Amino acid sequence: MCEAEHHPARFLVLNERRCLEPWGRADQLNAPRQALPTVYRQNGAIYLMRTGDFIDRAQGFFLSPAMAFVMSAEDSVDIDSEIDFRVAQMLMEARG
Repeated sequence: MCEAEHHPARFLVLNERRCLEPWGRADQLNAPRQALPTVYRQNGAIYLMRTGDFIDRAQGFFLSPAMAFVMSAEDSVDIDSEIDFRVAQMLMEARG
């Protein structure tokens, strides 16, 4: 995992009338970043579990309790588009 680039406390959703609403608590929308807890996102780099647990948990990878291996954002680039690929390519070239 890596630290999330954007805090979910600042996320918004569209309701059934297509109006914006806070995804979480409204009082956190304008809170300073430093006042919010650090949050992490899965980066898909490492999943470690028993084979039986994996087979039994076909709906997802998360098993509780879970431990984290925190990585840098540079080591956690998701490649979902051509621009993502270019960013990853530039990071690899910068490493030499």
